[in-house]
Amino acid sequence: MPFENGYAAFKLKDKKSKKKYALLADHYSRLGYSLFLDAFIVGSLGGWDPANERIINQLKLRHSYCRLMRKLMVSAAIRCSRYIYIEHLSGIRQYRDTGDTRSGYS
Repeated sequence: MPFENGYAAFKLKDKKSKKKYALLADHYSRLGYSLFLDAFIVGSLGGWDPANERIINQLKLRHSYCRLMRKLMVSAAIRCSRYIYIEHLSGIRQYRDTGDTRSGYS
């Protein structure tokens, strides 16, 4: 989730994410799995990387689900950014730590 200071930030995050998971992708490729390595990029203020559409097309999901997925991803990014900002200002944690590492936010 890059700070939205221009499209270059999205491209840099995309490059870093792909590099981060390249070894894992190579591992599973050698095991015979067919895979597609890419990254969904959603900015901290809810900006949507147009390259995300390529990934959505690759997933071959229903149009209605894709529309919902976009909304959920953007709203989660905005919500998490808000929690971080409010915690920074107040010093009060804005979410419960449930041990769930998927999002950490409730």
